[in-house]
Amino acid sequence: DDALAWARLAELRLSTGYLDEGLAAAERASALDSGLALTGTVKGYAYLMQIKLPQARESFDKLTVRGGEFVSLNENPVTLIEYDQVYSYPKNVGIIMNGRNGSTDEQFLLAAKQSMKVKLFGTSTLGVLDVSNMYFVTSPCNEFELGYSLSRSMRIPDFTIDEHGIQPDFYMDKGIHEYEWVEYAERILKAN
Repeated sequence: DDALAWARLAELRLSTGYLDEGLAAAERASALDSGLALTGTVKGYAYLMQIKLPQARESFDKLTVRGGEFVSLNENPVTLIEYDQVYSYPKNVGIIMNGRNGSTDEQFLLAAKQSMKVKLFGTSTLGVLDVSNMYFVTSPCNEFELGYSLSRSMRIPDFTIDEHGIQPDFYMDKGIHEYEWVEYAERILKAN
């Protein structure tokens, strides 16, 4: 599977009016290589072509009036999901983390931590979640690169992750070798 080929297929499908097929190909391209600039661009266009014009115009007007500011187009930035049933098993879930977990990993850890069954073990995560969807532009002289964020977490400023990371429930210092982490976490989970 080649991300560039899928991105080109998405372009072809979108240009011929096959919007759903174009979106599917764009999402496949992005899944294969989200770092490739073309995959992000084509995926953005595929999503844009799915948007109804009045809503797109309303968003555009809102962004234009507030140029230079961060603007949230989502009127309900917080969602609450309640489940009718909570299964009894698994009773305890342990997730091992360290300073190499960042970005999407951190978002997963925050979501998992919402369950009282989940305990985090290890060391602090990398701390790169508050601003995301980075976009990079190279200067005309190729000596500089500007990076800017296309999105910002609604947790800011009250609950930031950047710079300090997500803290574990059970910290494992250097006295516990990494190859012993699973056994250590298992002992703690069995004791609770």
